[in-house]
Amino acid sequence: SVSIVISLDSDLDRARAILLEIAGNNPKTQKIDGCSVTRLDGSGVELTLSVWCADSLIAGALKCDLLEAIKRRFAVAGVKLSKFRLIDGLHQLH
Repeated sequence: SVSIVISLDSDLDRARAILLEIAGNNPKTQKIDGCSVTRLDGSGVELTLSVWCADSLIAGALKCDLLEAIKRRFAVAGVKLSKFRLIDGLHQLH
């Protein structure tokens, strides 16, 4: 799975559509289980994309592919990543 935290003012439906499209277009993806909101708080909305691939050796490469594609597509689409990240229950500004 790949988790991304978007800003509260970003378009949730647009972000989810981009994540699902990117996963579906990657040849390493064998199955997509969905893209759910897994956290919501003052720092942003966490979306977790659940995907399957052939084996654990491919999983790392798939995750890297997805993260890079997500960064590029979000920038073009105007979907903003959260400026905060959660570290052991504490929020830290990037």
